[in-house]
Amino acid sequence: MPAALREAVGAWRAEGRPPQGAVPYVRERWIAALPEHAATLRALPGDGLDRAAAHAAVAASLAAGELLGAFVVSQVWGYGRSGYGPFRVRRILDQPEADLHVRASYDELCDDGPVAGFAAFSGEHRLRGLGPAFFTKFMYLADPSRRALVLDEYVLTWLRERAEVKLSRNPRPADYERYLQIVGGWAAELDVPDEAVERLIFTAEAMTRPRSTW
Repeated sequence: MPAALREAVGAWRAEGRPPQGAVPYVRERWIAALPEHAATLRALPGDGLDRAAAHAAVAASLAAGELLGAFVVSQVWGYGRSGYGPFRVRRILDQPEADLHVRASYDELCDDGPVAGFAAFSGEHRLRGLGPAFFTKFMYLADPSRRALVLDEYVLTWLRERAEVKLSRNPRPADYERYLQIVGGWAAELDVPDEAVERLIFTAEAMTRPRSTW
């Protein structure tokens, strides 16, 4: 158990377990790039998207049968105010049969769990420009079992530098499985949800970066 994580969880508890702050975004940029999802985007909170709001919006889109709408919400949450986010997501969705690839990976996630979903997104159903940092954000928000976790560069860096957990910089399914097992073990020891551990790791690493990068 990394001492830095134990300290972060202790501080979080002392503060009353506050939620992660909302991610700001520019709605009109996303609508301009993805006009077919304008209704979904307009339904999002205008002052930013936090985890609870992102979960709710993804759940609503999935319930309405709008899988790509749910995917777009996850990318808004992931990219935030980054000016290139809408352009990148447009390029991803413009690839041939992108909707079928997202659907197939989502089905693997629902049927066989997060590692299978990761394998689908990174393997047979890989889309150019959509790497683990961003497809795990979709998995995290869309997984009905709530077992999927985000694995991005911030989390990878913290694990390597603070916990001596070395995963590939281009994670494979085996890396993701190991990550989920490690975080799950820490969460059980600390008696907190797995996602709280991931969130506190991300936040701790983000605080070492310039604000403009997160």
